[in-house]
Amino acid sequence: MRIFPLRLALCLCALAVLPATVSCDSPAAPAPGVASLPAVQALAGPGAATTTSTVDRHPQQTLNTTDAEWWGWIQTYWKCLEDHGVPFGEKSPGVLAPKSNDATVRGRNPAYTGAFDQCDPIKPLPSPELSPDTNPHYLDGYRKEIACLNQHGMKVTPLPGGGGWNYDGRPTLSADQQSKIEFDCRKDAYSAR
Repeated sequence: MRIFPLRLALCLCALAVLPATVSCDSPAAPAPGVASLPAVQALAGPGAATTTSTVDRHPQQTLNTTDAEWWGWIQTYWKCLEDHGVPFGEKSPGVLAPKSNDATVRGRNPAYTGAFDQCDPIKPLPSPELSPDTNPHYLDGYRKEIACLNQHGMKVTPLPGGGGWNYDGRPTLSADQQSKIEFDCRKDAYSAR
């Protein structure tokens, strides 16, 4: 009587497949809210099994990214963190500002690990050209950028180690003029030759 276990196994397999078949006709799930990030189906190649993963929507800065675009991406990322419980304040109406460095740097406060996990897919990624960690010629570009800023009337003094610059006196150019000069000098200084 070995037929009975085989029939039982076939019935169990049919019962396991039935819910999957029935669920095909169910209505689509509602769109995810701010608190969750959607999942996508991704194929590794022809004939590969389908897997589900979190959507990776990292905005990637390039040398053509304006400061306004970058700042908008940062604000979106910080809003996500705030929506997931990380403490933020408003620098001015509608502009978020971190309440403390611990709140906005992953790993500093383990209480916010879940928020960082949820928001990581939309965290903006800096341009590799603009980081000494990913650009072996970063300091060469940095020196060119400082020289360009000064040649165009910005009057700046470099900070040690390529960590930015300070004004050398009071700025005499408008904010729009400064923004354009900074954009053009950065793009020219770090572009591959």
